[in-house]
Amino acid sequence: PLYPWAQVFGIVSGLALLVLLGAAAVMAAVGVGVPGLLLYLVYGRRQARRSGQVGKIGRRLDLLMQSEQENLQEAEWIAEGASGSTLVALFGGERSPETVALMGLGLSSEPKQQVIHITEIPDEPLVSEVSREESRALSSLRRRLEAMGQVEGAAVDFHPLASRDPARTVQAVTDRLESDWLVMCWQGRPSRGVWVRNPHAWMLNHIRCNVAMFKDTGVRYIRRVLVLAEPGPHDALVVDTADRLAGQHGAELTFARYVPDDTSPALLKSQIDYLEELRSLCRAPTGSSILRGKKKVDALVEASASYDLLVMGAPPEGTLRSMFLTSDADRIIQTAACSVLRLKTPRVRTHERFDAARSKSERPSPTLEDFLEPSCVEARIAPAKKEPLFGVFAESFSKVVQAVSAEQIEKALWERERTQNTSVGQGLALPHATIPEAPRSLLAVFTTRSPVPYQAIDGQPVDVFFVTLGPPAERQQHLILLSTVANLVSKTLILERLRTAASNEQMLEAIRDCSAQLGGGHRTDGEKRKEHRN
Repeated sequence: PLYPWAQVFGIVSGLALLVLLGAAAVMAAVGVGVPGLLLYLVYGRRQARRSGQVGKIGRRLDLLMQSEQENLQEAEWIAEGASGSTLVALFGGERSPETVALMGLGLSSEPKQQVIHITEIPDEPLVSEVSREESRALSSLRRRLEAMGQVEGAAVDFHPLASRDPARTVQAVTDRLESDWLVMCWQGRPSRGVWVRNPHAWMLNHIRCNVAMFKDTGVRYIRRVLVLAEPGPHDALVVDTADRLAGQHGAELTFARYVPDDTSPALLKSQIDYLEELRSLCRAPTGSSILRGKKKVDALVEASASYDLLVMGAPPEGTLRSMFLTSDADRIIQTAACSVLRLKTPRVRTHERFDAARSKSERPSPTLEDFLEPSCVEARIAPAKKEPLFGVFAESFSKVVQAVSAEQIEKALWERERTQNTSVGQGLALPHATIPEAPRSLLAVFTTRSPVPYQAIDGQPVDVFFVTLGPPAERQQHLILLSTVANLVSKTLILERLRTAASNEQMLEAIRDCSAQLGGGHRTDGEKRKEHRN
């Protein structure tokens, strides 16, 4: 009762009492506390395997730095050789666990479903001492899920678990199974307590696979799907997933964009062109809709009444914002009249989905030189912080796209950066700006003299930047461009070559050489490196 104010009062009153007791009491407290703190920092913190309650609502650096091998050991209870491209995690309170599992089957690439039910327990009892009072309910759930699997022609493996740290458990299981998808039921935000925070926020933003948060409103037949795609890191995933679900359910897709009532004709046309680009990536029947109104949330909620499912991306939330404010995405999910599927792809795998766009496109496969602006290739630039760095990118592009000022380009770069941090690991970042006035998709490449702190997913600073700029109407070309970059990074030594380049000319030469290796039939540097390691 009264959490956390009773605890806050206890801490403050305890400190006040020490002061009132005099210098001897304060010195005694310091004499005990300081050695204990030093012992913890030097030894205890490295040995601890569990996080306290405060640590569980923070960035969870303990999990971010935890290797996949450590997670494999933590989930060693999973049978050797077990697999499942999709993992469904149930936490209790789901309206219909079978519907959540069925959505997971729709995302799965194989007729097999792994389902875990996690009961969160406090720190005090041992896991082996947890009461089995709910075993009948779990037995019933197992029977229902297996029956659903039989109807759908899929094998369902059900695992009830007790865990003190659900985020750690889910990450361990997804790593062990090498899952492509994690599917969870969106259960809203907690209605009480000092923290106003999505209870699954960490998993949504950091699990090393695609994440789907599903809000079930009781819809059982999906015939009309509303797709809200935003230019950014998730629209390829949103489009590909919506197209797959539409094919399975025989549904029609409607791609939607919201524009304020006072939107200019030029911006309106760019949004329509963007929707047409997305429609060209789909096999299912598609349409498009421009939603107008004073507020985005109100316009989307009103439109949702005409659909069975809303598919949308999941922009990340900053720590402070997620604690005290409710985002537009949360308000849309909470008040939508239809079921909602909110998708998120991790930074380290953001560009895997771009290969789907490449395979569906009938255009010839381009090379980086088709997009590259040689005047926007610079080696070892000076800025050592993110803010001035974006200014350099914008100034470089403004010399090529003369219809747009450097200030506009820099603002667009930051708008994209606020959607999701553009680092993808390995000291690489892919900043992007969407500019309606841009003539086509453009690429610039920069390296820095010293690595720049960037809050990367792997904790490493960034020193190589592939910066892209383009109009909304060329989203498909932009996806193909990013796919080309991803292939270069994964299959050649492009990053090493760029880091050692001392001049702009050497950078251009490295890009040409690695592009030629990728396009040729011989082994790439990456294959040679893998062979050498083996």
